[in-house]
Amino acid sequence: MFWSVLEGLTALGVSRLTTTAVVAEIGDWKRFASALQLMAYLGLVPREHSSGASHGTITKTGNARVRRALVEEC
Repeated sequence: MFWSVLEGLTALGVSRLTTTAVVAEIGDWKRFASALQLMAYLGLVPREHSSGASHGTITKTGNARVRRALVEEC
């Protein structure tokens, strides 16, 4: 599984070093039932405002090391 995730993220344009850090930090990817759960874990989902359909900035909750590595990569 490690190699397939590593190759998949690298194919998306993420550097090998960042990809290795992300894979090592997350550990077992099977604990996330969906991509949305993974994004929520990383704090990369938008905030929801209760007053309407507008979204805020990302929540920045969850694993800061992985989020920082992915955001700096972009």
